[in-house]
Amino acid sequence: MEVTKFLDELKEEIKRAPKLFYQFEQLQAELGKLKQFARYIIRVECWDMQEPDGGDTQELAEKLGLIKKHIATKNDVDSEFDDYGIGDTIYKFSDTLSGE
Repeated sequence: MEVTKFLDELKEEIKRAPKLFYQFEQLQAELGKLKQFARYIIRVECWDMQEPDGGDTQELAEKLGLIKKHIATKNDVDSEFDDYGIGDTIYKFSDTLSGE
């Protein structure tokens, strides 16, 4: 079964359960963001045969909510390997990408 058709049918079934419907809508939104990001990477890396610009990639990931700014704390910094320090702005995965 096509994924879009399946999602449409599932959406109709769970509309009767408001909390479940809300969670479903959130998952659909996250899937849309991940698809947009994947399309960008594939287009740049594979089809356009370009080296991806890290700044552009990071900017898109932040815009889509896949990463978020974070002020580095002592727990974030390993002075032997990191080129940033406590108080610097770094990026971390958002809830969408963290965890399993």
